[in-house]
Amino acid sequence: MNHSVCDCYRLFEFHANSCSLLMPINLERANKDSYQMMTSPKKHAIGIYLHIPFCSFMCHYCDFAKTANWTKHQVDTYIDSLNKHLQTWLDFLKQSIGPFEIVSINIGGGTPSLITSGYKPIFRTLKNDISDSTEVSLEANPNDCTQDNVAYWKSLGFNRISIG
Repeated sequence: MNHSVCDCYRLFEFHANSCSLLMPINLERANKDSYQMMTSPKKHAIGIYLHIPFCSFMCHYCDFAKTANWTKHQVDTYIDSLNKHLQTWLDFLKQSIGPFEIVSINIGGGTPSLITSGYKPIFRTLKNDISDSTEVSLEANPNDCTQDNVAYWKSLGFNRISIG
């Protein structure tokens, strides 16, 4: 079954100073709720990828944008810039495509599980555009998955952890 781009799930990738529309995902792969939103004239379904480039060390096999040489101030500045950029794009999307619901949020990197308190502003920005059925995923290093961290991530709204 072929679908046009407008029939497909929209996936946006956000970095602190850029946004790109990633390859559309075929509707057959989408879950039932997402499919209903995608075919509804009322709302568009979108997915968001937020890139957190901070790592505790550099892995030789990783080709993603990252750094192991960072300070808390640099992380705070990056998260603030990322959040402002995200808000700008959410406003733009509301004006250009109309109503939408974010059906998935993936925070990857780097090692996003190194950052704990920095995600509160991002969740405040996203709160009006996500629902209980939104998949909110965090890439995590197993060493960061302490009971306290997992409980904190859950309290923010993460409902999926991708370990590895």
